[in-house]
This record gives sequence, C-alpha cells and structure tokens, in this order.
Amino acid sequence: MQTNTNAATDTATNSMVENSRISTPVGILSIISFIIGSALVALPYSAYHMSIYFAVPYHIFKCICAIYSIHLFLKCAEVTGQDSMARIGCEVLGKSSLYLASLSSMLRIVPEIENKYKDSLGNQWFSIAMIALLLSPWMFKRRFQDLRIIGVLLFFSVILFSILFFFLLVVFKTSWLSEYSDTNWGEFFKIKFDSEFFGSLSTPLVGYGFQSAFFPVYNNLKEKNYSQGIISTILSLTFCFFIYMMVIFVSVTAFGDKICKDILNNLDRNHDSHPWQGILLKSVYTIVLVGHFPFVFLMANKSLLGIIALFCIRGETQNGTENIESGENFQNSHIRNRLVPTERVQLLSAENEQQYEADQLHKIASQKQDYVELNHTDESVIEIENSTPSDTNHEFGSSSLIQFQFEEDTNEETVSSKLRRFIYYSMTFGLYLAIVLSACLIRNVEFVIRLAGSIGYSFLNFTFPGLFYFVIMRRHGVNNSWWQLVPALALCIYGIVIGILMTGFNLFLKSEDEVQECLD
Repeated sequence: MQTNTNAATDTATNSMVENSRISTPVGILSIISFIIGSALVALPYSAYHMSIYFAVPYHIFKCICAIYSIHLFLKCAEVTGQDSMARIGCEVLGKSSLYLASLSSMLRIVPEIENKYKDSLGNQWFSIAMIALLLSPWMFKRRFQDLRIIGVLLFFSVILFSILFFFLLVVFKTSWLSEYSDTNWGEFFKIKFDSEFFGSLSTPLVGYGFQSAFFPVYNNLKEKNYSQGIISTILSLTFCFFIYMMVIFVSVTAFGDKICKDILNNLDRNHDSHPWQGILLKSVYTIVLVGHFPFVFLMANKSLLGIIALFCIRGETQNGTENIESGENFQNSHIRNRLVPTERVQLLSAENEQQYEADQLHKIASQKQDYVELNHTDESVIEIENSTPSDTNHEFGSSSLIQFQFEEDTNEETVSSKLRRFIYYSMTFGLYLAIVLSACLIRNVEFVIRLAGSIGYSFLNFTFPGLFYFVIMRRHGVNNSWWQLVPALALCIYGIVIGILMTGFNLFLKSEDEVQECLD
C-alpha cells in the first residue's frame, strides 16, 4: 500500500513538473526577451561609425561567438552533470566562481534596467513611479514560466515596432522627416579607426549578450537536450540579427550623418510639425522595454539571492573534482556527486524542510539503477545509498546553499522557490526599489555601473564559457583534440581583452565629453 501511494505521488509530481515546463518556441521567445532591449535604438549609431564593411561582419561574429559559448556551456553540462553556469564554475574555480558569476550578472543586468527606465520615460518622477507600479506584479514572479504572456507580448511588440519603423522612415519619410531630406550617409561606407569607432564596439557586445540567462530557460524546456538548446539559441540570435540589421539600415538611410546615439531622439526634432509618428514609435518601443523588464529583473534578482545565500548558509561548497583527482573513475565520481545530498538550510520553512528531505531520499533511491549499470562495487557508495541525508552529510561534510540551489532540475529557481517568502519578497522589493530610486535621483550612476557592466558582459559571454570548457575537458580526461580546445581558450582570452579595452574606451570617451562640455 505504501509503495502504491509513493508511486501515485511520484506520478502526480512528475506530471505537475512536466506541465510547468515550457516548449521550445516559448523558450526561444524567452531568449529573445533577454536579448532585445535598449541596445535596439543604440545600434544604428554604433554601426554608422563602424561602417557597413565592418559592422555587418562584426555582428555576425558576435552571433557566432554567442552560439559557440552556449555550445561550450552545454558540453560542460554533459561532462559534469551540472546544468548551471555557477555549478560548472565550481568545477573550475571553486566557491569563488559563485561570487564572480553572481556579481558579473548583477553588473550586466542592473544598468540595463535603470537605463531602460530613463530611455523610455526620462527622469520624470511621476512617469517612472507609475510604470514601476504597473510592472510590480510581474517583478515579483518567481518562475520564468509565469512570464510567458510577457514574452509573447514582447515578441509581437518587436515585430510591430519593426514594421512601423520601416514604413514611417522609408515609405513616409518625405512627409514628416523634412529635416533629413538632404542627409549624407556616405560615411557609412568608410572605416575610420577613431575614438567613435572603438567606442561603438561595446554596443553589439550588449546587443547579443544573454548567456547568463540561458540555463534558467534551458532547464525549463520540455525537451531538455543539447540539440534543443542549440536550436533555440540559433533561432533566437538569427531573429535578433535580422531585426538589428533592418533597424540599422533604415536608420542610416533616413538620418545619415545626423543620426543620434538614440535614434528616438531623431524623431523629436520634427515633433512640433508631425507629432503623432514619433509618439507612435516611442509608445511601441516603450512596450518593448516594458516587456523586457521582468525577464531582466528576474535574472538580477536571482543573482542577488545567490550572493545573499553565500553569506547566510553555513559550510563550504563540495569540490566535485576531488574524487577524480584522487584517481577514481569519472563515472563513479559523477554518481557520487549526485548522491551527496546537501545540508538542510536554516532559511527554509518547516514545510519545505520536510519536502526537501523526502525528495532527497527519493533521489538517492532513484540512483540505484544507474549505480548498478555502472557495475560499481564500492561499499562506501552502497552505504551512501542506504543512508539518511544527515548520515551522508556527516561523512562528506556540509555544503552551501549554492550546492543545494542546483540539485533540483530547475537549478537557479531553487533558491527563490525554497527560501522563506519574507526573505524572497523583502530582497526583491529592496532591489526593485533601489533601481527605481536610482533612475529618479541619480544622474550619472549608470556610467559607473556600465564600466563594470562591460567587464561583466565580456566575462559572462566569452571568458567563463571558454575557461570552463578548457579546464573541465582537461581535468575530466575527455578526449578532445587541440583544435577543439584552442578555440575555447582563444574565446576566454578574447573576453578578457575586450572587457579591458571597452572599459578603457568608455573612460576615454567620458573624459573627452567632459572636456568638450567645459570648452563649450
């Protein structure tokens, strides 16, 4: 009777988990929701100063790098069995990688949110407060599945913005953009290696960055495998690439050498004579940004919770490579790591503690078949299979919330789903309030954060995937030829170099602008 009850419970649980997962098309929409944002209206200015001969290949190169980085992450996940960037990092850098990943993600995401408030609403206290209030129900969502409607809204908003942008700036240009009737866009075909050229390189870096958000989407797919992950990435980036190219070429054709850093500012110049066209485009673009907020904020919030967890939870992170370094077989080590349950966390509620212990006992028992198939006869592991979570913790030592965080299939979502409601909502409210207040009160804070954000982008997008792949493949003894390892190492080095260079150029351009303002 007890067996039948457990089987029925397992079936109901599996059915509920399966129904909560997202299909591949919804996963593609989620990735697009992370990619397309404020960079959409900044890319034309960037491309104009890079010239067509450099801008188009550079965008293609960024797409290829993004796809390659996801390929490296997925291969690392196959070898380590850890479907999370933070847990994969533990294999390479230990607990320090968790701090780096969380901080890099925060540095990458927070300035985006703040700048989007300013781009779409300006520094209007009332407008920012109203839009923040309207978005607040979505900001407190704890799962990506709850944002499906927002993802669909964002997708169709991008399509609508692209169509309106094309028709208003190309078909009806002569009727309302009289100031740009004699624009010169010949500079678009000239490459000049000046400060504007090098400063423009960082914008596509932002425009195609989404790697830190990949695993949360990937882990919620119904068909979770390498092919679905790569297909979702390729289709998402292809869609974004063509949208970017359309906006770039239409903007350059319409505005030429008078193009602004934000193309929406070009529309304001004819606001008095033909106001409705500019208002229409800005309204649709605001919907795009509003649809982008919840996805970006959810990642920022999870990064914050990850950092808080590192300070709140006792113990050190289990090093998943110790068994391999001591000469044991990789397969045995992988099963051992999966069998090790984590220490129960003080931040969990009593109900979640009981559910967690039951889940861990069921998980340990479920490893029996895998264990037998590997023909492993280590008596110490047999003892682990028959032990309780507390006994196993005593043998292997305690571990941090981050190890517990990624034990479940949902990975990054486990922190937000297991923490007490008071802790989750208080931290979420604090982060949201800080972003809204900074958008209202502080004028230049986004520049300082953008400098660190450029490093965050380069590390998350290039350095981490290349470094993790190179080290993990070598450490686990996976047969990889040098033609597979060298590109990964080159991507790692490229991320470090581009991060330092972009930070330096941002500082230089900022100082140049300050000097010019003083002279004027």
